[in-house]
Amino acid sequence: MLFRKMLRTVLLGFLLVMGGTIAYFILGSSNHQLHLGEFSLTNSDADLNIDKMHVVQNTKGVREWELWADSAKVYRQKGLTILKNLKLRFYSDEGDPSHVTAQEGTMQNESRNIRISGNVTILASNGVSMKTDSLYFHSKEKRIDSDSKVLMEGARFRLVGTGLQGHTDIGKYKLKEKVSATIYGGSGHSLMEKRENKLTRAN
Repeated sequence: MLFRKMLRTVLLGFLLVMGGTIAYFILGSSNHQLHLGEFSLTNSDADLNIDKMHVVQNTKGVREWELWADSAKVYRQKGLTILKNLKLRFYSDEGDPSHVTAQEGTMQNESRNIRISGNVTILASNGVSMKTDSLYFHSKEKRIDSDSKVLMEGARFRLVGTGLQGHTDIGKYKLKEKVSATIYGGSGHSLMEKRENKLTRAN
């Protein structure tokens, strides 16, 4: 009985130490906060399995972005964290935050750059929505990029293009090329269809 209690205490201490160690490799600096649900070290090739992970990035006391994931697998030597069912919130200097949801993602533990894929949806602060297959978030540059096909929709327009660029700190996004636009009237009927290769902004 005493042996079991001692073993349980040792295992709990080991999990806490490992959790702190892995948290260090995920965060790497005091600019980040990490909130964990349940985590385990078994039944996986990863160093740590996490349920309900929440990461916050702050710079000089200013919140830049937040990440939520239903589950995460942390690979210490690879320097990667595999995310499932994730949500990102980007805080803008000029208005309300933008929101991104996706089925999966891969975060580089040191840089916090994130590759996102699977039914990616971006909701900008002005209500414009963008849908694509994948995108890449550059944490330090506060920028997102995609080379995939993108559908951008607002209350009065519908745009389809290839490639997307965005600056999360100012909440502005633009399609790169091969843009096809449909403009709607007040009744919802199409007034004009136009194709162009110029960059189209949503801000």
